Amino acid sequence: MGRREYKREKASCSSDHAVMVMDYSQSLIVPSVANTPSQWYFCSLLSVSCFGIFYENEGAQTNNLYDESTSGKGSDQINSMLAHFLKTNLVPSGKTRLTVYADNGSGQNKNNYVIKFFLTLVDMGIFEHVEYKFFVKGHTKNSFDRDFGHIRKHIATMECWTMGHVVEAVNSAAKNSATVHIPRGSDMLKLYKPVLTEIYNRLEGVQQFEIFSMDSSKPGLLHARKKQGWTEKKKI
Repeated sequence: MGRREYKREKASCSSDHAVMVMDYSQSLIVPSVANTPSQWYFCSLLSVSCFGIFYENEGAQTNNLYDESTSGKGSDQINSMLAHFLKTNLVPSGKTRLTVYADNGSGQNKNNYVIKFFLTLVDMGIFEHVEYKFFVKGHTKNSFDRDFGHIRKHIATMECWTMGHVVEAVNSAAKNSATVHIPRGSDMLKLYKPVLTEIYNRLEGVQQFEIFSMDSSKPGLLHARKKQGWTEKKKI
């Protein structure tokens, strides 16, 4: 999706329509200090994942942080963090329509199981309509570019020796953001793949599409569309 449509979508936020952008930032590391000792380049530093969800309705970002000893980066992790955000922010506010934007260059985002997760939200009656859209590669600036930039610049001036220091640094990087730390063993991270594999068939050729739509009036039906307007309907 291009910049113009993204701006139109942002303007369409309402009491029943939620618009979000989601993505992983560049991995952070622990320890992280302003002047990195040269010897550290030969060490194995702890990698920290930061998955952001920018809620356009409120102009606020939620940053989910966890280190590599907690989990990796995949569809189960994304679906778990999405489920937590939706349960704590959107469902209580009575939203019925959801539009989610993601980076088109990430295989983690354009994934069978993430798409099926959104379809499940509609089939279960949590939302009446969901659209999952992907930006044109390298052509669309979005709300993340600013907030992730603030985080990187802020952490570059801090001394972070522990995971707790990183959480504090990210939390203080921007006033309009919230930080969720996911520690090792957290029950927030769940397995979705086995259930989604059992319920739905595999989606073939998802990488060629840019828009996925699901509506409660047509359970189990996925509309997949390219930018040029060609549509394919898949009953999964």
